[in-house]
Amino acid sequence: MMFEDIQMEYGVATQCGKCEDCARSMWSECCSGSSVAHVHYEEPASKIAA
Repeated sequence: MMFEDIQMEYGVATQCGKCEDCARSMWSECCSGSSVAHVHYEEPASKIAA
């Protein structure tokens, strides 16, 4: 996907633009062909019990 397609689909960097540099950087890392680690987030046990 092109960055502009992601903007239209998800609304990334379409308002104030403060996140555009970071979003474009992440996009370029994913499109570079290099390996990127998948990050998995798990809720802390204290939040699950609440």
